[in-house]
Amino acid sequence: MKPTRSERGEMLGTVVIVSIIIAFSLFIISVHFIDVIYTFVKKHGPPSEAVTGAVFVGLYLFLWLGYRLWRESFQKRQMLENIISALEPDVLLVVDVDRTIRFCAGAAPRMFGYAPDELIGKKTDILYGDRREDSSKPYEIHAILEKEGYHIGSADGIKKDGGKVALEILTSKLGGREGAVLLLRDISARRKAEDALRESEEKHRLLFEGSLEALSLVRGGKIIDVNPSWLRLHGYASKDDVMGMDVVNIVHPDDRETFERRRKEWNGHKGRFFEIRDVRKNGSVAHVQLYSSSIVIGGEETILTTVRNVTELKRADEALRTSHRLLTITNRQAEINPMIEYFALEIKRFTGCNAVAIRALDKAGNMAYEAHLGPDHAFCTPKEVFAHPGVCICGAVLKGETDPKQPHFTGGGSFLINNATAFFEKLPAAEKAAMRPTCQSAGHQSMALVPIQVEGEILGVIHVADAATEALPMWKVKVLEDAALELGMAIRRTRK
Repeated sequence: MKPTRSERGEMLGTVVIVSIIIAFSLFIISVHFIDVIYTFVKKHGPPSEAVTGAVFVGLYLFLWLGYRLWRESFQKRQMLENIISALEPDVLLVVDVDRTIRFCAGAAPRMFGYAPDELIGKKTDILYGDRREDSSKPYEIHAILEKEGYHIGSADGIKKDGGKVALEILTSKLGGREGAVLLLRDISARRKAEDALRESEEKHRLLFEGSLEALSLVRGGKIIDVNPSWLRLHGYASKDDVMGMDVVNIVHPDDRETFERRRKEWNGHKGRFFEIRDVRKNGSVAHVQLYSSSIVIGGEETILTTVRNVTELKRADEALRTSHRLLTITNRQAEINPMIEYFALEIKRFTGCNAVAIRALDKAGNMAYEAHLGPDHAFCTPKEVFAHPGVCICGAVLKGETDPKQPHFTGGGSFLINNATAFFEKLPAAEKAAMRPTCQSAGHQSMALVPIQVEGEILGVIHVADAATEALPMWKVKVLEDAALELGMAIRRTRK
């Protein structure tokens, strides 16, 4: 994300001021330090070599610590910039308590026609009007933020050319200081769809069926209609499969209490927005955002709900958090054994699998278990080594002899199956006989073997397994492949 012109000017001014302060401070410190040394030498004589060495080591450690702190700060800044750049369809604002805009990123030029630096220092009134129901009263949002921590509302946005844009505004408290963070989303298409539905059932049918957003109609808690996008999202082939179904049956069991409470609290006069998890027909889970509004169809009150699939956003957030935690582990642990053990614990938490093991290749070519978590102690004992990698899939991964054209190998050199029974049944008899039966005898159905490699050199394998089928989606394996690279670099560093 490129800095704006005002940001560049502020940065340049800051650099000049800081440089002058640092130069002046260094000069004063240097004069004082030389005077102290001269007084000390004059009184006590020159310091010994041991004292000089200790001072040098102390300065070296101080510089090393400064470098580590700078590196962590730089990595966090990069992650923050990546997250902000991912908000391209929306506008992100940071405002003071008096609604003065202090930061702007995202699609402001496209949505409003303003460059970000044109908005800095302006009130939010430049983008949308007063949202208070009674302008003589204080802003209700302040009390809501103090109580709930966030607020979701809507407003009519104002473009630079005077045009209008329907906005959905997500507001949350700004940690560590007064003010708030606002996420402005263009919901003009959704607003138009809702208005059209209220005006005409015929128009409703055209817009409803053709919408790319997943839409459902619920009356009395029962589904009376859904559009094709809703069916695709939830994995159903026909509307007949869901007509008359209680909508709560679509909701994940752990979220049903929250869903029922929200449904009872809603008066139907205003739109409601919240996140839950839906369960698809095949049992998989989809993280969704729901926006519901009350409309009248055929003279009867009906709930129109827009369902937005945010599963990929949730996955990206979880992957980012996990990658950061694993990176922190490799940076903070100087010894290989505790580092690998912490690494295995984080992988188990992230994957949710009941067995995780990390094997590292030693100088003799053996692949010993360095860490193991799970119930299968007979499967992974500390003494077990793997000296002949040609007789098992672990060996193929370790030697880099994987074929990405095969469905059970990835482009990153990993092995992945989510139904071991079906996989081994399809293997030719000769290959099946050559393999060790350990995985099957342990009852594993989902398995992943991820190579720990750096610059083409494979240093070990991450082994993840679970008794359930379909427990390891491809996106999690991709995260493990990226993490394995960091682990490989850390292993190489500790062995030097």
